[in-house]
Formats: sequence, structure tokens, C-alpha cells
Amino acid sequence: SSGAGHTNESNIAVSPNSECASGNQEKNEKIEEKNVVQKLREELSGVTAAAKVSKDEILNDVSTLRRRVAVAGRELAEQAREDAGGTLRVSCSHQRAMLEHQRAECVVRELEEELGSMEERIAQLARYLGENVRKAKTEEMLGTLMVFTSQLARCHDEIVLNKQRTNSSS
Repeated sequence: SSGAGHTNESNIAVSPNSECASGNQEKNEKIEEKNVVQKLREELSGVTAAAKVSKDEILNDVSTLRRRVAVAGRELAEQAREDAGGTLRVSCSHQRAMLEHQRAECVVRELEEELGSMEERIAQLARYLGENVRKAKTEEMLGTLMVFTSQLARCHDEIVLNKQRTNSSS
């Protein structure tokens, strides 16, 4: 075949301007369009729930957890000193408790790292929406994003429905 078109598996030359090619292009564009809107819906599916959660409550909960894990650590250390009676021996159950405490400390550190990341993403969202980063309220921004997403999805669905009606009537 010549270089003017491309060939399909049966070695039949297909012109890029042919009806088949343009039909496939339209199908691909529709699929791509649907995928973009679907991906957006999926990526923002948690926005409704997130808009109802206060960032300050999350920060407070993690801070409280940090304090409680620290208190538990001090209590475990005190208990180990009492149980050992001046020796360096600690019971197996106490060792397990200390391992669990170390895991809890790791979880708290990971939560704090995620919070830092979350705060940076919220600041990025505020800048994107043209908000003052220091004054922006997370719940309000997520609420705005939720409204935008639902309106975009509704408009997309209406366009698809109108195209279907137009295609079925012709």
C-alpha cells in the first residue's frame, strides 16, 4: 500500500478522510470525552463527604491521638521500670505492648505527614480557585468544587442526551 493512508490488518488501504476513519474518530472522541468526565466524577467522588468534614476537627483528633500515644508510652516505660524491679528484664506481654505502642507512634507520624500533604493540597486548591490561602475555608472550597462537579456532570449528561435525540431523529 502507499504512504498516503494507513493499512488495516487485511492490508487494505484506508484513507484518513474515509467515512470509516471519520466514524472511528468520532467514536474515539466520544469515548475519550466520556472517559474524561467519568474520571473527573471518580476522582472527585469523595468531595461530597470531604465537604462535610472540618479540617480543624481532623487536626484536633490527630493532636489528641498524638498526646494519648505519648501518655501511653510514658505509662509503659513506668510500668517496665516497676515490673523489672531494678533489672533489665521485661515480661513478654509488656514487650508486646511496647511493640504495639511503637506501631501506634508510626501510625500517628504517618497521619501527621498526610495532614501536612493535605494542607498543601488545600492551599493549592485555594490558589487555583483564586482564594486567599490563609483565609480560605476548606469546607466552603470543597462545597464549591462539589457544586461545580455536579453541574458539570449534569451538563455533560444533557449534551449526551441531546446528541442521542438528534441522532435517533435523523
